[in-house]
Amino acid sequence: MRRNSASLFPISSVTRSHAEARANYDALSRWYDLLEGGWERRPREKALQNLAVPPEAKVIEIGCGTGSSLVDLTEKAGLGGQIIGVDLSMGMLRVANNRLRKLHFSNPVFLYQADALTLPFANASFKAMFMSFTLELFDTPEIPLILAECSRILQPDASLSLVATSKTGGVAWMTSLYEIFHRKFPHTVDCRPIYTSRALEAAGFEILTSDVGSLWGIGVEIITARKS
Repeated sequence: MRRNSASLFPISSVTRSHAEARANYDALSRWYDLLEGGWERRPREKALQNLAVPPEAKVIEIGCGTGSSLVDLTEKAGLGGQIIGVDLSMGMLRVANNRLRKLHFSNPVFLYQADALTLPFANASFKAMFMSFTLELFDTPEIPLILAECSRILQPDASLSLVATSKTGGVAWMTSLYEIFHRKFPHTVDCRPIYTSRALEAAGFEILTSDVGSLWGIGVEIITARKS
């Protein structure tokens, strides 16, 4: 049985604090790519391929982690582009910085430690945004606030590509089991499936494409959208 009716199933809460999340990812940062980077790679790469990046654009990734996607974003932006990476965890940013230093990009890449609820950028600063397995880390009441911040810093008609675990798609029993682990071990299994497209539409984004798949039976949604 697959979950096809997005209106029937409640979203689990995220109970750990932002400070606890920061400490957890600081501790995991050295091993994160080994532990989780592999299974995230394919949907993340597909979402990156779907992102429209105009020439010489200023692009931001929210939740850049260890910087794997920043490398691809720099290549997509081409000469004259500027890439910004934001993450809550300084440990993850240190790993990202080491990765980027080894590659010697000609385009500037700037890293910021910040909470997605309060992004330190001016209105309409960016032409494109990428977010991978990040939005579902926040508690349900915070998701509209984060998307409002994303909308604030994006220029009109800016593009957004996002991948997140989703309540649409996946196998019902596997999703239920995953959510049990999320409730029992909120610091370790700290994300849960959400209704991603619905959240984006409610925040005023126009959905351009939505591709629903699964990872280990958990629904995953790859979305491209545009700021209306």
